[in-house]
Amino acid sequence: MTDTAAISYGRGIQLTGGIDATGPMLMHSGGITGFRAAVAYLAEDDIFVAVMVNDSTVPAEAALWALVRAARARR
Repeated sequence: MTDTAAISYGRGIQLTGGIDATGPMLMHSGGITGFRAAVAYLAEDDIFVAVMVNDSTVPAEAALWALVRAARARR
């Protein structure tokens, strides 16, 4: 990334706190016609999640957070 704290995206990876993140999260998302995908590593939880949906109207990030919440509930 860069030395500038204001920039949180570089080389296809975003560093963020996320919606429900309790610490830093590295993620990447995107899609093509008919598909959306997201992958994330939540350092605080030591959870790596990858999800792909075959409906371009459904945000892959929503599915990603549903899986993160389910994993946290099982801990």
